[in-house]
Amino acid sequence: MKTIRAFVVLAFACMLFAAFPGSSFGKKKQVVMQPEQLKIGQTITCSSVLGGAAPWDVKPKSFKLTFRGLTAFPGFSGEYLIVAEMKDKNLPVAHGMSGSPCTVHGKLIGALSMDLLPFPKNGKGLAGITPIRAMRDPDAIVRGTPEIGDKAAFTTQLFGLDEKQVAGLNHVLGYTAFVASGSAPAPVKISNGTLPSRRLRPGESVIGMLASGDFPVYYGCTVTEVTEKDFSACGHPVVGQSLTYPAYRSKITTIGRSNDTSSKIMGEILEPAGTFTEDTPFAVKGVNAVQKDVMLPVHFAITKNGTLYDYHFSVLRHPSFSGKLINAGLTALVGNVWSPSDVGTAKLTAKIYLRGRKEPLVYNGTSVISMQREKLGFMEGFSNPWAILENVPDAVTSIEQSGWHLTVERIEVALDIQSGRQILGLDSLAVLDSQGKKTEEIHAGETITVEIGLRDTTSTVKLVRRFVIQIPKEFHFIMPPMSDQRFLPAHLAIMSGSEYQEFDPKKLPKGAPESAEAFLKMFSLNQKDPSKIYAVLILPEEYPTNRPDSGSASAPDISKGTWQAVPSLDFLREQSLVFRQRVIVIDLGTPRKGMIATVGVVKSLKFMIDGQ
Repeated sequence: MKTIRAFVVLAFACMLFAAFPGSSFGKKKQVVMQPEQLKIGQTITCSSVLGGAAPWDVKPKSFKLTFRGLTAFPGFSGEYLIVAEMKDKNLPVAHGMSGSPCTVHGKLIGALSMDLLPFPKNGKGLAGITPIRAMRDPDAIVRGTPEIGDKAAFTTQLFGLDEKQVAGLNHVLGYTAFVASGSAPAPVKISNGTLPSRRLRPGESVIGMLASGDFPVYYGCTVTEVTEKDFSACGHPVVGQSLTYPAYRSKITTIGRSNDTSSKIMGEILEPAGTFTEDTPFAVKGVNAVQKDVMLPVHFAITKNGTLYDYHFSVLRHPSFSGKLINAGLTALVGNVWSPSDVGTAKLTAKIYLRGRKEPLVYNGTSVISMQREKLGFMEGFSNPWAILENVPDAVTSIEQSGWHLTVERIEVALDIQSGRQILGLDSLAVLDSQGKKTEEIHAGETITVEIGLRDTTSTVKLVRRFVIQIPKEFHFIMPPMSDQRFLPAHLAIMSGSEYQEFDPKKLPKGAPESAEAFLKMFSLNQKDPSKIYAVLILPEEYPTNRPDSGSASAPDISKGTWQAVPSLDFLREQSLVFRQRVIVIDLGTPRKGMIATVGVVKSLKFMIDGQ
């Protein structure tokens, strides 16, 4: 039974080493030594950036280990994990050493990848080394073993996200791939590509940028091998999926220790040095070329009481990760300019641009932003003040996962925040007949008058609006069977743009979307200007006057007794539409500039059918 418990993967600042004896840096790969050739007690030499004054903040140093034996690689019975003991008791096996190239007599054996013994009694750390053969050819190992790999054995320290956000990424993967950096400080500076690019070298620190710009999210590990075109690092998986994102060189300040772990303290993140493209069970790999346009750009413009704060960041492209990172970025950046303990009113407009389409998808939202205590049964907590931001990344995730091969090209988000509760709510609603009397009964051909009263939370602003609705004369009602009822149900909905719900059956989808265009229309279905108010009169169900519609799909020839493919199912859906509701929509405009309305009410009416 394996007793290896908490494998703490040293994935914090991957490093390369230019002066490392026999280091792999050029056209030919370095000569290797297989795990089976190692002898107990042999000295292993590894290389990693350990920090200190220049040039040691970027230049790798060598350190010694003693070979102690072989054990099964986590999850793969067809491969070994090399077990070695640190010779220097003052040098711990730290986060950030992961990927450090290790040799015996100048021959490459693998990359440091695990901390097997965080608290050794003799003070000497115990490390796991991933064999270089597995890093070079992972498919050969995977094909030769029945297991699928123990991904949970490897955890990577992630900077830029809190524990809750990291848990969200782990939930997507289905296992604990990342741990939050906790108290470890962020780098003092990120060059953001201002330095000229150069090829990585074995032993150097390399950074994987999952998000960049004004909202950086990254992990670090050490470069193991470099050839003319590509490189490998870390000695373990990071995401467990092959994704494309930038690789940067970085400085290391020193190695810090705490009560439960040791970590390299990262310094400045330097120039872009390549692109990560592959994530295997034994290494993360990339190409030396700095690929452009591999990330999804987001422009976030925040206006706080008239002052603009402009942010730009990019996230990696992934059906699930992109949305998580966008949400984290929006929340973190708005936190720079607004405290959720303050009360404010927010209006959001987001534009999602898709590749190959000129017009963006537009999402509008409004909300009061404040942390309010909520109680549900025996549980208490605070509401999420930035729930208004969540619909944007949710839409991105839906698009990326839709199966319609849609690509989000860029995202623009504008958030306007005003101090205080600048909210208008519904105070009163009345329907008047032709005599000016309140009524719940309406008739065909009648003109009714509607009066709406709005007020703010302090009643310092009170507004009223009167408008008329002309009801059509001709109807083809569906009468209730065996009933002497003389009215049919009708409804009057008063909705602000942020609360709008489409009722028109001509605009509602008839079923699951059959094309990318139909899928995208669903996102715009309930989108209206959040500053406006709309009145919608929903009349009783009636038979369509013409069936099928002039724009309906024609029915194909269908053979009996067999299944056959058809280009569309709309013809069948239309046959099921035996009735429809007539809907009248009236735009009531913006009640007051600078305030938002949150109105969503439906009033029941009786449509009298005398004489029908």
